[in-house]
Amino acid sequence: MILRAGANMSTAAASLNVRVDLGEAPERIIDLTQNEVYAIPLGEQSALQLTGARKRFGELVERIPILNRLAEEQGIREIRSLEDLAPLLVPHSALKSYRCPIWKRASLFA
Repeated sequence: MILRAGANMSTAAASLNVRVDLGEAPERIIDLTQNEVYAIPLGEQSALQLTGARKRFGELVERIPILNRLAEEQGIREIRSLEDLAPLLVPHSALKSYRCPIWKRASLFA
């Protein structure tokens, strides 16, 4: 999607360029106002999300070990649809690195 600078575009978005090609740089959607984001048709929003997901997956799959492992386990080598993202969600057990709360420790030794 190419967003053209116009009267209803924010100064920040207009200053990006006269043309903001969100298909090439989907991360730049954060520079748009809420009204500008909601002005994008739903089908184009989904396409932007898919483009962004593909781009980030390609950039990060080799750099983040748990993402790489999940992708290998699920046989995902590329993102073909937004549904391909669900198997890559990090399991809750992977994030349990916090210390045991004091009240739990106290009850363990009582």
